[in-house]
Amino acid sequence: PVAPFAAYRGALCLYDLERPDEALVELKGVQARYPKHEVGEWAAYSRGWIHLSLGRFHEAKASFRGLLDEYPKGKLGAPAQYLFATALFQERRFREAEREFLPFVDAQRGSGLADAALLWAGWAALLDGRPADALTHLDRLPAEFPASPLAADAAVAEGEAAFAARNVT
Repeated sequence: PVAPFAAYRGALCLYDLERPDEALVELKGVQARYPKHEVGEWAAYSRGWIHLSLGRFHEAKASFRGLLDEYPKGKLGAPAQYLFATALFQERRFREAEREFLPFVDAQRGSGLADAALLWAGWAALLDGRPADALTHLDRLPAEFPASPLAADAAVAEGEAAFAARNVT
């Protein structure tokens, strides 16, 4: 039972040693050797996260989508979905990112990421040139997550969205 975790940790050590491509190869191997073990899910998630951290958004999305397909009831589905939407946002595919963030908010309300997803959905709509939609999303954040530390960030974004809405021709 220790072998899967040792292999996974060894792959992460490569990343810690600034050898991300080697870490990605090792993580793929861990996932292939232990597909039904929880470490396989962690390896898939880590591959996506490493790609995302390197700015390889296409590969990150493929890794996260693969995780969601292979482990539909896994423990890492919610963060993988959130990071999939984040990769779309980073690619400046704002409308698609918004479409991924919004269902996440309702489905993962207690995940600790739902408020952030709502904030990013608002920013995505604003950057997509739809300030009215942005205001709709951003108004939800303090109402639905009153204790969220992101409420102040939402207020700043709301100000920008309101300004943009007034100046839309």
